[in-house]
Amino acid sequence: MKKVTIPEVGMGDEEVDLIKWKVKEGDTVKKGDPLVQIESEKVNVDIEAEYDGVITKILHQDGAVLTVGTVIAEIDES
Repeated sequence: MKKVTIPEVGMGDEEVDLIKWKVKEGDTVKKGDPLVQIESEKVNVDIEAEYDGVITKILHQDGAVLTVGTVIAEIDES
């Protein structure tokens, strides 16, 4: 099981807003697929899948305010 975390997206940004999930639990994803849109004070970006697999768990919903490094989802590679 691989974990999807909030990356550092802007110099000094500690918190980001989780804007919108582009996948749901049970979806199959490929490396590079957009998973979720996040926004900091400086930038609005998509977090992409780092692995091929199935989204098994989404831990935070749209609108959540999260810190860098927070686990937001899990991908099963098997």
